[in-house]
Amino acid sequence: MITNILSKAYTTVKQNFWSLVAMFLPTLIFSAFSGWLVPMLTNFDSIVVQAMIGSVDLPSKLGGVFSLVLVLEIITFLLGTSFSFGLIIGLKDGKFRFKNAFVAFHGFTWLAVLGLYVVEVILLSLLVGFFAMVTIGFIVAAMKSWFFGILAFIVAVLGVVCLVYVGLGLQFLFFTYFMDKDDDDTNFFDAFVTNWKLIKGYRWQLIGFILMQFLIGLVLMVIAGLISGIIFAILAVMSNPGLRLVVAAILGLIAVVIFLGAYVFYGLWSAVANAQFFLDLRDRKATTSQPTAEESQD
Repeated sequence: MITNILSKAYTTVKQNFWSLVAMFLPTLIFSAFSGWLVPMLTNFDSIVVQAMIGSVDLPSKLGGVFSLVLVLEIITFLLGTSFSFGLIIGLKDGKFRFKNAFVAFHGFTWLAVLGLYVVEVILLSLLVGFFAMVTIGFIVAAMKSWFFGILAFIVAVLGVVCLVYVGLGLQFLFFTYFMDKDDDDTNFFDAFVTNWKLIKGYRWQLIGFILMQFLIGLVLMVIAGLISGIIFAILAVMSNPGLRLVVAAILGLIAVVIFLGAYVFYGLWSAVANAQFFLDLRDRKATTSQPTAEESQD
């Protein structure tokens, strides 16, 4: 299942690369803009210095910065989610249109997505908070008895297992809502139940799928590091400063183009693979839930 999905995703990206790039471009541009602007806005030391010399009001400045950063992060999240929804549509009809990158902004889909995200974050935060408090409590108690130290370790392990289990059960929550949102028999919270049932029995496959994506990304990083090392090694053995500068410019440009292309291709491949995994899993569940011929006659 995993290798088949990864292979289909690779073929899809290869055949529709520029269409997918066009769809992904709004998310990429806004993400880069947000990534550049947010650190600049959140330069706390600069804000404090300005407040100390009286040029700004610290509370209002921090409040304005926080609001702007929050808005930027929300827009980036919605654009990325909308792009994923566009991939679902493209995989179903075989056409990846630029307009589908904004499908989440049709109607109030974006608002429901934010609501699902908030509920998901609250649920996971409560689990983290519970296991963290219990673990810390046992660690403090371990100062008087080593037995509580063992309990702290056990609770910590159970906490990690529980978070992974719940996190996997919510892996395709937004996809599930998007596919079922037009069904009159479903509501906002049905997405949690439907998605949980969808993942049931396929958690190990999902773990393997995530690990495979991680390993491929790791291999690409290692290759990028090796290429960078080779470039530096070539420049190190060159004694002519002018020639070294020319070669550095040429090799640097080639490396940037290769790295950027690989980064975009890997990002698109990973996103398409996630959408393909969801659709294949949904098809499998639909097939297994259909009654057999004998059951239909009964």
